[in-house]
Amino acid sequence: MIGSLGSRVHAEERCYVPYAEFEGVMPHIDLMVCPPSVMGSEAEFCRLGVAGETIYVYRFAIGETEDCLIAVEAYRAADFFAQNGSRYHTE
Repeated sequence: MIGSLGSRVHAEERCYVPYAEFEGVMPHIDLMVCPPSVMGSEAEFCRLGVAGETIYVYRFAIGETEDCLIAVEAYRAADFFAQNGSRYHTE
């Protein structure tokens, strides 16, 4: 992983990027399953974005009133595919 942005503590206090706003402005792919992460939880969903040779995984917490961005993880494309494969399997 190149880096990770965001803090769960701050994300839980205030939602700076609600999913409703992200959805309309950020080109992304909906992931059926989030890649493994030390920050992961079952109450989240992920979106994937690509910029050049970098893959971004956007993690959203499922909230009572709105879903909120809680983390952004950046990977070199080769590292991401080596770690996660080039196809996602839900089984």
